[in-house]
Amino acid sequence: MRKFLSFACFAVVLSAGAFAKETVQNLDFSVPVDSRELDFDDEKFKKDLDEKSTSFDFDYSMMTINENGFSFVFGANVGFTSTKIENLVDDNFEGLDLGLKLGWGGLPVNTNNFLLAFHGFFGFGFRSLKLTESYVDYKATFFNIKLGADVVAIYRFTDTFGINASLDFFTNLPATGSVNIEGDNFDESYGFFCAGGIGVVPKVGVSLFF
Repeated sequence: MRKFLSFACFAVVLSAGAFAKETVQNLDFSVPVDSRELDFDDEKFKKDLDEKSTSFDFDYSMMTINENGFSFVFGANVGFTSTKIENLVDDNFEGLDLGLKLGWGGLPVNTNNFLLAFHGFFGFGFRSLKLTESYVDYKATFFNIKLGADVVAIYRFTDTFGINASLDFFTNLPATGSVNIEGDNFDESYGFFCAGGIGVVPKVGVSLFF
């Protein structure tokens, strides 16, 4: 299934680029902030717990500029995240943040020096987190599916170089995760469903035109 999804993403990106008048590759720094509700499947957790995250990521995205005014975007991000699971432990989990997104939209403004694009997108995310507190090791894994929209503004200095700023808005569709709690005399794992909440991703960076 993973191979199929990878091939499908590659095929979509390749076909979108083939029909593009021009492509823009954005290299950005971003600070994603989002929250979700965690619904554990074990009776030990009497109520749902809230999860809030702040990440510091590097983003790459490829955006097409088509003659008909449509635009396609493919993006990937990797970085560091700090995640708070309220009412589970006092400190924050820390670890790896990964993500992909695919989107389609339009270019209402496309001049020689300035571009403004909007896309609707869906995306996939993964986080691998760790925390040690009071000689107890906690490990958490999150998967998430995002549905959202973005706005991208690019100022073009030359035919090949510009700067950009963008903002993503999204909500999390239902997905799964797990928490492992390990001490000297015990090792417990709990699964959960996670969904809801909202997220925003402000980005700034440079743009290269091809």
